[in-house]
Amino acid sequence: MSDIKLDGDAAVVGGIHTDSHNTQNNYTTTTTTTNNSTVNNKTVYEAQKTQTEIYQQNERLFLEAVQERLVDGKLDNLRLAELNQLSIQWQIAPMRASQIIDQVRRNISVMQGSKGNEFLAEQTLNEVFNAIQTNHTDILQRKFNGLEQLARVMTSDNNIQFYYHLLLASMYPDKCALAFFGSRTDNYWQLFWAHVAFIKTGNVDNATVLLPRMGGFGCPQGDIALLMALDNLADYHKNGKQDYYRQQTMQYLDQAVQNGMSEPLSALWYAVKEMLEDKPQPEEWYQFYCDTTLAELKPKEKSKMAVPPQMPTPPPMPKFNAQNVKLNQMRGFNPLQAANNMGLGSVNAISKQPKMASMPGVATPPPMPGQSKSAPQPAADALEARYGIILTNANALARKYGCSTQDVYDVFNDFIQNAYDQRMYWTFLDIAQYGMDSANEPPSWIECNEAVSRCIAENKLTAGADLHLFIIGGDDVIPIPRVEDPWPYGSEQIPTDTCYAFEGTYIVDLLDNRDSDFTVGCARNNVARMPLEDGKLSTDIRSDLGAYFNISGMYGDGIPVGNVLMISNRDWIPASCTMTQHLPLLYNNDDPELIRNGMYISPKLLTQDAESLGIYCKSLDNADMLMFNLHGADAKGMCGFYSEAEAFNPSLLSHGKARVFNTVACFGARYAGYERNDSMLLSALYGGGVLLYTGSLVSVPMFSNGETDEVRELILNPGTGSEVLMRLYPLYQFKGITGGKAMLQAKCDYFNMCRNIEDDCFSMSTALMFCLYGNPMLHVRRCDHVIESALRNDAMPPAAVKADGMPLRKTMRQRLMKKDVNSQSLIDQIRGYVDDNLNAIRTMVEQHLYRQLGLNPQTLDSIDQFSRPTIDGNYEMGYSFNYHDPNRQYGADTFVEVDAKGKTKRIYTTK
Repeated sequence: MSDIKLDGDAAVVGGIHTDSHNTQNNYTTTTTTTNNSTVNNKTVYEAQKTQTEIYQQNERLFLEAVQERLVDGKLDNLRLAELNQLSIQWQIAPMRASQIIDQVRRNISVMQGSKGNEFLAEQTLNEVFNAIQTNHTDILQRKFNGLEQLARVMTSDNNIQFYYHLLLASMYPDKCALAFFGSRTDNYWQLFWAHVAFIKTGNVDNATVLLPRMGGFGCPQGDIALLMALDNLADYHKNGKQDYYRQQTMQYLDQAVQNGMSEPLSALWYAVKEMLEDKPQPEEWYQFYCDTTLAELKPKEKSKMAVPPQMPTPPPMPKFNAQNVKLNQMRGFNPLQAANNMGLGSVNAISKQPKMASMPGVATPPPMPGQSKSAPQPAADALEARYGIILTNANALARKYGCSTQDVYDVFNDFIQNAYDQRMYWTFLDIAQYGMDSANEPPSWIECNEAVSRCIAENKLTAGADLHLFIIGGDDVIPIPRVEDPWPYGSEQIPTDTCYAFEGTYIVDLLDNRDSDFTVGCARNNVARMPLEDGKLSTDIRSDLGAYFNISGMYGDGIPVGNVLMISNRDWIPASCTMTQHLPLLYNNDDPELIRNGMYISPKLLTQDAESLGIYCKSLDNADMLMFNLHGADAKGMCGFYSEAEAFNPSLLSHGKARVFNTVACFGARYAGYERNDSMLLSALYGGGVLLYTGSLVSVPMFSNGETDEVRELILNPGTGSEVLMRLYPLYQFKGITGGKAMLQAKCDYFNMCRNIEDDCFSMSTALMFCLYGNPMLHVRRCDHVIESALRNDAMPPAAVKADGMPLRKTMRQRLMKKDVNSQSLIDQIRGYVDDNLNAIRTMVEQHLYRQLGLNPQTLDSIDQFSRPTIDGNYEMGYSFNYHDPNRQYGADTFVEVDAKGKTKRIYTTK
């Protein structure tokens, strides 16, 4: 048998006999002699390795070299030089080499544990113990960082672990909860105090899950009884001091003593018992536990009348400057309207409404800014004081949660007070206080919008894109506006909170051509919503809104986003690149079939390929921002995102740490009419750790245009509609703009950039359907390198985008034919149709649409005749062939527009 010739470096090996079995199991290196050539099989094996296998082997060798040189935990200059030389030899990237060295150093620190740290640990613990005994929280705060560093390396020292997690849960419960979610190891005292932290932050569901896990440590049963006593103590104060919860607390405290507790917990036991009293008077040695550890469970004095949240007085701001008012010559200048838009006086339509009741105990904030002419303009990311309005219905929330109105006010009061310390100034607008609450006949969105305008006027707030409106609740608390979908192939109505960003019925007037500009200059405020499912809720308000507010408060100085994980449908790779080519994408090249252009392509959750799924999930675990260009569905039970199969579902949210979530999937933000576990949006905001979520409540369109595609590729790249919008929005986020303003700016800029390239109605429909959910004052920390990349890729408009002042050019459509229920094909029905043009293009349609586009004739659902005004004042006439497959739970509907001669003009699809 002839020898096999190997090219390149492997040629030195010589020939290989394909039928050789001369192997010796006792040796790691085997040989075969053929044609007087000795072959080293190990060398042949090395030559046959793929690049990925070679890279993995080199990393393993480098790891071993690092471990060998760091065996004593010390890395001097000589050892570092040796490692640098080896990284070059084995082609390990400098950043990756540094990561391996750092990881080995951390591992060795943990393995060495208390070695060399005994004295430091003893002294630190003595100081911490004494400070707790004397209730000196200032000393504990100063010692906390040092104790934290010891806890990281002395993982097996129970005393260090106990006091570190005690202080973390007591003084920083939100951080304690987040640290638990991010932990990959089991630690008894972390479990114990994380349970306490969850109770303190109102997240009862997460606290309950931890109890069964503690039994695996063989802990004293008294520890569990003590936690159960604490749980009942929380319920005792939350539910109006019902005697049942008091008795349960006392019973579990007795059981804790009888069953035996861990020795350090005695002070907590006395504190829990003391907190049952109306006026706790703890002894000094356990006062820290009452004042700090159980601070959120303290008995609260409640007045007979519910008192709305107290709003601290914001600092004074520059006054109104008339030169800031935009003069629109096409529509004339109305001084009264301009003054109202700036927050001075009240709009005529609103002034005719009955006077709303003032809210007792609420301080009136001073005017908001209209920058004075001489004042320096801040940079885009220079977030100074932020101002906004919280819009809700406290009575409706109380009915949903089965709690008192005061309980609702308490949650908002905590949020507003904490925000004040971060220079976020909220004005609380409860429509129930304005006489607009009725369980039988809730107010319309127009009435709620008028209430916002009145609130701006009464509190002398400055209207504009920098004013934030935060709507709390779903459709049964503050109604979702529903406007006519301007895109002729879309939903009949679009549910959109964009209407709340403009005065009165501005958006409705815009769609009816009574207004023409869609710009941030016309906006009264930006807007976002904290949604809830409809009807009564089984959760409590502190576990829902309270928990979100607590985590939100941790990011007042910005959400750090160092990477973006993008997941795309396989068929939409060019469009997805429009969204992400300038972003810092996170991916793993270990499975090249899974990655294209830095994006994960159509991953399957239900797969036997565990290795690929592991790579995908590992990246999800480390992502800071998630982006999706996948299919979505409105069917019950299908809340995930799909491609060839399910590619993402809510269960994956619990594994990651992403705080920002952007999706252009159809129904990607569905929540009205869905249960919490059947909504990606609700799952993300309540328990998923996401703080800012952007998506659509309806199906999302995309399209191609034979006449303008060349222009599009020069200006916008292959993406259309939502991909262009989602190209702009993350960029504005990375500029450090607040989420609310970034969303508003992206909507307006997208529409004014694309309306003449795409289609007026298509672009307006896309802009309206996407909304922001979460706190609109939150922002992503500015990333200059992302902005620079966007400018190099022409992803960001080089200058401010201006409106052209043209009214919306609406497409008129007339239904010609609809597929009969019993008909096999609508094409057969065309033969007898009286329209000669339509009948004449039947053959062309069959050849082009079915053979070239792959459309199934059986899915042709209807045929319309359309008329669309053009930029030059003429009209474009033609037909649209509309395809729909009722058997598909998700996937594209297709709408093909042809001219009177049958030439294809546009192809629209939905996601």
